Formats: sequence, structure tokens, C-alpha cells
Amino acid sequence: MPNTPDKTMLKELLKEGCIELGIDLTDEMAEKFMRYLNELKTWNKTINLTSVINEKDIVIRHFLDSLTILPIIIKADSVKPVKLLDIGSGAGFPGIPLKIACPRLDVTLVESRKKKVYFMRHIIRSLGLGMAIKALDERAEGNEFISAHTGSFDIVTSRAFSSLEDFLNVAMPLCAPLGRIIAIKGPAVDNELIRVQGLSVLEIIKVKVPFEDRTNSLVVFTKE
Repeated sequence: MPNTPDKTMLKELLKEGCIELGIDLTDEMAEKFMRYLNELKTWNKTINLTSVINEKDIVIRHFLDSLTILPIIIKADSVKPVKLLDIGSGAGFPGIPLKIACPRLDVTLVESRKKKVYFMRHIIRSLGLGMAIKALDERAEGNEFISAHTGSFDIVTSRAFSSLEDFLNVAMPLCAPLGRIIAIKGPAVDNELIRVQGLSVLEIIKVKVPFEDRTNSLVVFTKE
């Protein structure tokens, strides 16, 4: 593939990756991802949204990587629309890709850096993602946010935490009883697993990131 692939090639790359992940991506969804990519590149010239600037890499390392958890969410969403919290969303990952590919989701994006929140709100408006998604300029670990949203979310996830323990401590009070906390980790996650009172490991799913020599370990915790 050329260093500067055109839009059609990028859409095909995205669709092929989604097929590999077992995701049915429509043409309309793929087009929204391309518009997201264009806006990300434009805003990134003045705001440090991501260090990944190659278009192909954005598709793989941001879009497809974010979507590795979607099959788990779709399974939970089959009963009723899921309320999902994405902590430390940055430029919208994984929450916005998940919303594009699964419009039924009710997504809350939490990010403490205002410029990134402005970008996410712009994307939400530009792509017409609807009312059931919002970007909040807050800290998920803050007392005010926890007080307002204790037990509010069916699924809590994040790509922002390097420490599993830190993520679980922030996510725990925000997750609803019997809800799920999904940690996106690397292949050696067994070395990092810890016991947290009130949480139990439901399953660990290994998912190869399409077009990458890399495997995500999706650690799914359930709140007792």
C-alpha cells in the first residue's frame, strides 16, 4: 500500500479490519470514520491530539484498536442499550469509534484537557452522532463526578491508563452493579492482574489487532 493511501483504500482497509474483528461496518459508518480521520488530521496541526499522524496508522492504531472491544459490548447491548463510560478519552478513543459502529450505545466521554473536549464535541456535531453521546470536561476520579455518576454505567472502559490498578480504582464506583469494566491491555496482562474487592474477572479475551503484529488482552471484570 502506498505511503499516502487515498480515501477509498483507507475505507477498504477499515472494512477489512472490521471483518477480521467480526464487525459489520456499513458504508455510511465507514464514511463517518473517514470524516473523523480528516478532522483529526486538521485539528492535530494546531492541537496535540495524537502522535499518530500517518493515515493508515490512524485507521489501524486508533480506529481498529478501539473497535477490538465492540463484540463484547454488542453482546451486552443485545438486551437493552448500553450506557458506556470512556475515561480519559483524549481525541475520542475508544468511545467515538464504538458509537459510530454501534449507534445504539449511550456514550459518555470524560477528558480533563479542554481542547480535546472541544475537538470531541466538534466531531459529535459534525458526524451527527445524536444526543446519546456527550463529551465532558471533567476528571473521572474527581469527587464531584463520582458523586453525580456513582453506579451509572453498564460498561466502563479506557485506553488512557498504563496501570490496571489505577484504572480499576477509578472505574469501580462508576460501574453499575453487575456491570462490566473492560481493561484494554497487552499480551502479558497475567503479570498485572490484581484482586479488587467487589470485582471479579469474568473473562480474558485475546484479540489480534488487524494488520498489526500485536494482540490486545481484553480483561472483563464484573462488579459484584
